[in-house]
Amino acid sequence: MKQGVNHSLIKIIKRLLPGLFVSIIVILLGIYLAELSGKILINFDILPPGSASPISGIFVAILVGLLIRNVLGLHRIFLRRCVVCSQICLTCWNYFTRTQT
Repeated sequence: MKQGVNHSLIKIIKRLLPGLFVSIIVILLGIYLAELSGKILINFDILPPGSASPISGIFVAILVGLLIRNVLGLHRIFLRRCVVCSQICLTCWNYFTRTQT
């Protein structure tokens, strides 16, 4: 019985891997672009030196996700898995932000 549970868990993880991979790439790209945009604002003297980037990595990740989905498109393998991974990430975010306050 335990081997069947492990086998089904591995099967679920393998099915979610493509969407998880795309989600992680979008998140990392959003964080990098948010930091880069903050540095550009500092270099153009719009922000004082040493200040933090006012642009959120989450906001940029949402924009990157919208661009990828609407301009490039995604294969149907990634679509459902990205939705599932997004729901898991948002549920975890909601849980951890609720427990900290």
